[in-house]
Amino acid sequence: MAVDFLRSHAESQPDKPAVICGEEAIDFGALNRRASRVANVFTSLGCREGDRVAWMSYNSIAGAEIANGLRRAGLVIVPVNYRLRGAEIAYVLTTRARGSRPRAPTMSRRCSPPRPTSAAMCGS
Repeated sequence: MAVDFLRSHAESQPDKPAVICGEEAIDFGALNRRASRVANVFTSLGCREGDRVAWMSYNSIAGAEIANGLRRAGLVIVPVNYRLRGAEIAYVLTTRARGSRPRAPTMSRRCSPPRPTSAAMCGS
């Protein structure tokens, strides 16, 4: 079984800053709880361990929460650069996330992060 470093840090030093992004910060305890929520959301959407999740995001605390939640759920992150457009995004999704099924509309309704962060695809 893999070691969950986030959970270990949350247990040993829950109040220590885990991510600092500009003026915002989140401690290990809060990041651990939020990552668990993200993992639960993706699991409830039908994502299974090993599924690929295409993800486009700016660097942010919300992004750290989502990345850790995806990892905790055993999902594979397929990064999509936010500067890409149209055909470029389609290329990444068809070559890197084969067999994926769309999840963005459902995720955006349930998760509404404060910054432009989205999970686009979920599938094996």
